[in-house]
Amino acid sequence: MEKEQFTLFRDLQQEDASASSVRLWSVFLTARIALAMVLVLIQATLHSIQASSGESRADWIMTIPLVVYFVETIIVRWMLSKGLWRHQRLWLWVLTVGVDLLTFSWLYWSGTDTNSYLSLFMFCILMVASLGPRWLIYLVCLFAAGLLLLRSGLLQDNFQAPADFIGIRPVLLASLGLFALGELIFQLANRMRREEHRAYEGISSARLQQVLNQMIVAEMGMGVVVADHEAQLKMVNPAAAALITGKELQSETTDLLPVLNDASGWKQLQEVVKTLFANDVGSRWLVFDFMLEQGSQGGRLLQIKGRLLETGGAEGQRLCVLFLSDMREVDRRMQQEKLAAMGRMSASIAHEIRNPLATITSANTLLSEGLHDKGSLRLTEMISTNAQRLARIVKDVLDVAHMQEGGEVEAIDLLFALPEIVRDWARNNQQMHRVATKWPDDIFGVFIAFDEEHLRRVLINLLDNAARYASQESDAIVVSCQVYQLADNEIVRVSVYSDGAELAVSTEKSLFEPFFSTEVRGTGLGLYICRSLCNRYGASLDYQRIDLDRQGVLRGYNEFYITANRVDPLPGETKILIEQTRHQWPEEE
Repeated sequence: MEKEQFTLFRDLQQEDASASSVRLWSVFLTARIALAMVLVLIQATLHSIQASSGESRADWIMTIPLVVYFVETIIVRWMLSKGLWRHQRLWLWVLTVGVDLLTFSWLYWSGTDTNSYLSLFMFCILMVASLGPRWLIYLVCLFAAGLLLLRSGLLQDNFQAPADFIGIRPVLLASLGLFALGELIFQLANRMRREEHRAYEGISSARLQQVLNQMIVAEMGMGVVVADHEAQLKMVNPAAAALITGKELQSETTDLLPVLNDASGWKQLQEVVKTLFANDVGSRWLVFDFMLEQGSQGGRLLQIKGRLLETGGAEGQRLCVLFLSDMREVDRRMQQEKLAAMGRMSASIAHEIRNPLATITSANTLLSEGLHDKGSLRLTEMISTNAQRLARIVKDVLDVAHMQEGGEVEAIDLLFALPEIVRDWARNNQQMHRVATKWPDDIFGVFIAFDEEHLRRVLINLLDNAARYASQESDAIVVSCQVYQLADNEIVRVSVYSDGAELAVSTEKSLFEPFFSTEVRGTGLGLYICRSLCNRYGASLDYQRIDLDRQGVLRGYNEFYITANRVDPLPGETKILIEQTRHQWPEEE
C-alpha cells in the first residue's frame, strides 16, 4: 500500500513539473514567433521606405532569411504542440537557440547599427538561463561575447593598445554583462523551480490525501453524508446511499449524487439538515434516532450523528456532516458479540463435559455387563446411544471451535445415503407432500469423501431451514444430485431448493458467518457449522437464487448446494485420506 501511495505521489509530482516545463517552453517559442514577425515587418518597412525614396533594393536579400526564420519558429512551435520536445530535447535546443544565434549574428554582422541588434542576444540568454543547463548558458554568452569582440576589432591583428582599448571598453563591459545576466537569470530560475517544486509537492500531497480520504469514506460501513446550508448533497458514500434508497448501488461516490437528490429518503433527511442549520448546533455532535420511511419496504430506524463543519472559506460557509447507522446492524453486531462470547463459553463447557461423559459411558458399560433383565438392558442401551451422540456433538463443537480439518474418512455412496436421509427427515417431520427428489440415472456408484453422519447433519439443517421458509405447495422443497465434468475431475453437486422469498442482499452477504441469525432465538451457528463440516472434507457449501421449471412453470427457488469431488475407492478399500487443503468448486456452467 505504501509503495502504491508513493507511486501515485511521484506520478502527480512528475505530471505537474512536466506541465510547467511545457508551459514555459510554449511561452518562449510563442515569443520567438512574435519576435520573428516583428523583424520581418521592420525589414519590410525599411525596404518600402528605401524603395519610395529611390534607394537601392538590395535589402530584399536581408528580408528572405528573416522570412525563413519566421517559418522555422512556427514549425518548432508546432513540434512542441505534438509532444516531440520530450524525446528530441537536444534537437529542440539546436533548432531554437542555435538558429537564433545564427540569425541574430547575421543581423548583427551585416547591419550598420550594431547596438540595435545587440539586445537580441539577451533573448537567447534569457531562454537558455530559464530552461537550460549552466554549461549551455556560458556557451551562448561566450558566443555572443566573442562576436562582439570580433566586430569591435579586439581579436584582429592590427589591434593597438592602449589607444584602441579605450574605444572598445563598452564592448568588454557588455560582454561581461552578458555573463552576469546569464548567471543571475539562472540563479533566479533555479530558485523559482525550487519554490515551484515545493508547491507541487504540497499540491500532490493534498491530492493524494484527497484520494485516500475518498477511498476510505467509500469503503466505510457507516454511511457518510455531507450537505450545504441549502440541504444540497456535496458528498455521499455507497453505504449511505444503500441506507437512503434501501438497495445496494454499485457506483462511484460522485455518480451517486444525481441519483440520491431525487430519492424520497433524502427528501426526509433534508429536513434533518435544515434543522441542524436552523438550531446552529456548531461543532457539537448530536446523536439521535430517526425513522426513515421507505415505501413498501417499511421504515428503517437510523442512528444519526451530525454536526456543522466550518470550511474556512472567505464567506464563512459551513457544511453539515451526517453519519448514518442502521440500528438493525448495530443491534446485530451487539448480538454477534454476545453470541461470540457465548460460543467461546460453549466451547469451554464442551471441553469440560468430555471427562464426566467418558465416566458415564464407562460406568454404563460396566453396569450393562451385570444385567440380564431385558428392560434394564434396553435402558442401558438408550444411555449408551445418547451418550455417544452427546460425545459426537461435543467433538463437533470443539472441532468447529478449533477449525480442525482433514483426517481419515469413509467414502459414502450417495445412492444409499441421500434417499435415506431425505426419506427419514420427511417422515419424521411429516413433510412428504412438500418434498420432491431428482436423482441422476447413474447415481449408483457416485462416491464422495464425506462422513455419513456429518452429511446427514448438514442436509437435515438445510432441510429444516427450507421447511421453515418454503410454502405449503407441492414441490416446495426439492433435493437433487448432479454429476458433471470439470477439467480432469468429476464434480458431485447436491442441492436443496426451497421456494421461499429471495434473501436480502445484506442477509446473503452474512449468511455463513458465525453467530449471524435473522431470528431472535437463533444462534447463527447452523450454516456456519455446515460449511465448516463441508470444508473439513474438501467440499464447499454455497447459496444462489435460481429459477426452476416445475410442471411447466418457472418458479424462484433459494438453492443451497454442496459441491465435492467424486471419488472411486479401490475394491476392498473403504477409506481414503482427505487432503488438508480446502477446495472451492466453481458453479456449474
